[in-house]
Amino acid sequence: MYVYVKEPGEILRLLEDFAECFPGLAGRVGSVELYAEKLARYAKVAVLKENGEEAGICCWYDNDREGRIGYIPLIGIRTEKQGKGYGKELLAFVCGECRSSGMEKVRLEVDAENGRAIAFYERNGFRRLGKARDVSFFYEKEVRQVSF
Repeated sequence: MYVYVKEPGEILRLLEDFAECFPGLAGRVGSVELYAEKLARYAKVAVLKENGEEAGICCWYDNDREGRIGYIPLIGIRTEKQGKGYGKELLAFVCGECRSSGMEKVRLEVDAENGRAIAFYERNGFRRLGKARDVSFFYEKEVRQVSF
C-alpha cells in the first residue's frame, strides 16, 4: 500500500527515519528541513507500507512538461526489508506514476561507488547516461506509453 505525504513536517520525519537509506543527505542538500519543504511544494512523496510498517520511501518530480522527464532524487528501502522485492515494487510504482503524469522518461542519480544500486537500476531497465558529478552517474529509463 502506498501513502502519499504532503506535509513538510511529515516529510522531514520520514527523511530522518529513513536516514540509513540516504547517507550524506544533509551534505548534499544543506538544510534537510528546507529540503523537506521543497519536496512538499514541488515533488511527490510516497511511503510503501507493508503490514502497517513503513518499508520504503520515494520522492519524485513529474512536472517537466517540456522535456517530459521525471526525476527521482530519493528512493530507499529499510535495510531489514531489502531483498524482498520492495525496491522493485516501489521503483515500478514511481515509473508508473510518472508515465501517468505524461512523463516519457525517468531519470535518477546514483553514487558511482554504490555497485549494488547500479546493478539494481540496470536490472530494472535503467541505462547509464554518463557522469552527473565526479562521484555519481545519471541513469534513465523510458516509460512512455506505447500507442497501437
